[in-house]
Amino acid sequence: MHNANSCTGRRITHQLTVMTVEAGATPRLTPAHDEVFVWRIDLDNTPVRREILCDHELARIQRMRVPRERRHIAAAHTALRQLLGDALETDPRRLRFASGVHGKPALCVQNGGDFKFNLSHSGAIALLAISRGREVGVDVEYMRADLDVDATARRWFSRAEYDGINTLPLSARRSAFFTVWTRKEALLKARGNGLAAGLDRFSVAVPPEEPTVLVAHPSDAAGVERWTLRDVPVATGYAATVAAAGRDWSLRVQNWAAQSP
Repeated sequence: MHNANSCTGRRITHQLTVMTVEAGATPRLTPAHDEVFVWRIDLDNTPVRREILCDHELARIQRMRVPRERRHIAAAHTALRQLLGDALETDPRRLRFASGVHGKPALCVQNGGDFKFNLSHSGAIALLAISRGREVGVDVEYMRADLDVDATARRWFSRAEYDGINTLPLSARRSAFFTVWTRKEALLKARGNGLAAGLDRFSVAVPPEEPTVLVAHPSDAAGVERWTLRDVPVATGYAATVAAAGRDWSLRVQNWAAQSP
C-alpha cells in the first residue's frame, strides 16, 4: 500500500476533447493519429458472422458453457473484425492477430500498419478502442448488484482508493467502485501487463474526481505522466474507461450500427 500524496502522487490535469456521436450521425471509420476511437457495440443486436471468424476464435466461443455468453463473445468478435476491416479497408477474414507476453492481442504487422486496438465486453455491451501509433486499453463493467464491493475493494485496490471510496455516501460507493475498477483495468490493458502487475500497486483518481491521469505508481513514476485516462459514456448501469499513451489525443465515442453479411 502507498500514500497517493507521495511525490509520485501529484495530480496533473489535462484538457481532453470528448466527442460522442449519437445515433443517426455518420460515423468516421478511421481515427487520426491524435484521436482514439471507442465504438459502443450492442451485443444483443449484433448479428454473428461465424464465416469471418478464425478457428481460434470459434474454439474459444465453443468453450463457453452459457449460451448467452457464447453468443455475446461471438458478436463481439464479429464486430471487432468488421470494424478493424473497415478501418484498414480490408476483408475482415484476412485479419491476423498476435498476442503479447501477457496475452494482449495485436494486429500482425503485415496487415495492421500502425493500428492499435483493445476490446472489452460485459453484460450486453462491448467497447472497441482503436488508435494509431499509441497503445490503448479499454474496460467496461456491468455494475452487478450482487458483488460485495467493500470486500473486493479491500482485496484489490490501493489503500488510497479504498479510503477514497469509503468517504463517499453509501449510495455512491458501488458506482465509484466500478468506475475505479475500469480505470485500473483500462490502464493495465493499455500497458499490456494485465493483472500480473497488481491492481493494488498503483492508484487512480476516485470519483467524483476526473480520471485524466494516473495518480500514483511507486515503481513507475514517469508513468504518471505517460498515460491519460478518460471515462466513456456507455449506458445506465455500466462503467467504462479508456486509457492511451500520451496526452495529445482526443476521444471520439461512436455507436456501431451492426452490419449484415
